[in-house]
Amino acid sequence: MATPPVRVSSLQPRMVHFDIEYLNRTLHYELDESQTLEVLKRRISNDIGIPIHRLSFAEHRIKDVTDDKTVLRAMRLPIENRVVVISRDAASFMNTRSQRRPGPTFRFHIFYNNDQESFEAPFSGSMTINELLRDLSDVTGVSPRQQTLRGLPLAAQRDGTLTIAQAGFQQPVHELHIVRQEGGNRSRSHDRELPSSDDEFMDSQEDFGYAQEEAVDGTDHPLIPERDCNPTEALQCFANEFTRRYGDGIPPFFIGSLASAAQEAFQKTASHRKPLAIYLHHDRSFKTHIFCRNCIANQLISEYLALNYVTWAWDLTSEENRARFRAVYEEVFGQLQKPMMRSEEDLPVVFLVAKTGSTYMVRACEGDSNAEEALNVLTGFCMSYEEQREMEVRQESEREAREMLKREQDNAYEASLKVDREKAAAKQESERQKFLETKRVEDERIRVEELKGRLAAQVPLEPAEDAEDVTIIRIRLPSGEMLQRRFWQNDSLQNLLDFIGSKGFAQANFKLLRSWPRKDVSACDPTATFKQLSLVPQETLIVEERS
Repeated sequence: MATPPVRVSSLQPRMVHFDIEYLNRTLHYELDESQTLEVLKRRISNDIGIPIHRLSFAEHRIKDVTDDKTVLRAMRLPIENRVVVISRDAASFMNTRSQRRPGPTFRFHIFYNNDQESFEAPFSGSMTINELLRDLSDVTGVSPRQQTLRGLPLAAQRDGTLTIAQAGFQQPVHELHIVRQEGGNRSRSHDRELPSSDDEFMDSQEDFGYAQEEAVDGTDHPLIPERDCNPTEALQCFANEFTRRYGDGIPPFFIGSLASAAQEAFQKTASHRKPLAIYLHHDRSFKTHIFCRNCIANQLISEYLALNYVTWAWDLTSEENRARFRAVYEEVFGQLQKPMMRSEEDLPVVFLVAKTGSTYMVRACEGDSNAEEALNVLTGFCMSYEEQREMEVRQESEREAREMLKREQDNAYEASLKVDREKAAAKQESERQKFLETKRVEDERIRVEELKGRLAAQVPLEPAEDAEDVTIIRIRLPSGEMLQRRFWQNDSLQNLLDFIGSKGFAQANFKLLRSWPRKDVSACDPTATFKQLSLVPQETLIVEERS
């Protein structure tokens, strides 16, 4: 009869996972659902430095929970939760400003307070740029005259009367950084001070035009020093100076030699390989700063490169660095020398290189491309490479499956051999033990027979039946058999012990007992005579095995 299954009830609470997004950070927490919302808020507050009373949540059901003492179980949350954290200032701003006008809605990710706080908010596409700036000042506390915005499209910088829908903001979310400008000389870069009214905006168009057409003033600090330095130091200098010129929204450049970057991109399993993007820069090219600002520092392009490419860069402005690059790419891509050789007027350029088997796929993203064209080149190249890579992944998977099958077969064969060897060794050991036991038994039998023979030889001849001064000794063996023998009364006890030993009952293993009074006769002096031991004229003794 089958035993019914035993039901075990678990009293452990369910664990709930939270991915908390704040600015450019993602924090991970795991709490059991018996904890309260206050516990979660306190942990977030400790990590990001915002007081609990200013914490608020967006795009999740817990944003509607007003009591921090509410237990997580009562909220009926899923196991995995993605929650965006904002301050209460930003939350109230979102609620009051999001739907005040009809029309298409644009979402903005706003960073302020030195990028220490941020929020996302929807704005009507019919709002003008100046209205947007005035609304932002309500939550940031920075007046439009003091606002410096990073991430504002060129059209919006030129004309504050444009609507959000006309300005060319990125979809689905556009990122803006608000910086308080306290005064002094402002850098003529892509960070601009925006006027607070339509009249001020129009009066400032000439200044904005100058700022947008002029190249970023950064050539006094070359991207790569002309002095001799190792590739890691050179690329670190490139990344630092490039960030200083174009902001933090640039792709993560690989810090190291071109050979190391190629190894990072190509010398992995097929499922983990990426194409290599090689950005070649030239400060004196008229296209460089426009391309860097509009494409390389473009948020979508930067994120796409970070996710799908290994990005390596080099500055070809000086002849020394051009020669250094020529040497390293000839070493790594000997067969690709001609396509990568560019003159100043043909720079900047991003070469896209992918390796399939022993061949390379190469495509160029030219420096006169706009952001849409550059992104199309990047995505198109990735799609073409992905088709080849999927074939390699399948081939690699099939090869790994064959190798795994072979390893499993080899392991099974080795395991079978091991079992066979162990069985053979066990059988051999068993036979050896059996032989040794047989030999031991035979040796013991021979030893006992020899001992019995020696003892029998030491026993004196038995007196005749009609002899005088004789004692008759009866001996009861352990099997119940009775032995009887005549001894001279002056024979010693040792003669009796030898007689019993010659029958296979050696004194070392057996003792000789007298029944009444009970006495161990074998423990007496072996030289004592039967008469001295009062074993005359007859006596019955018992042979008993020693314990």
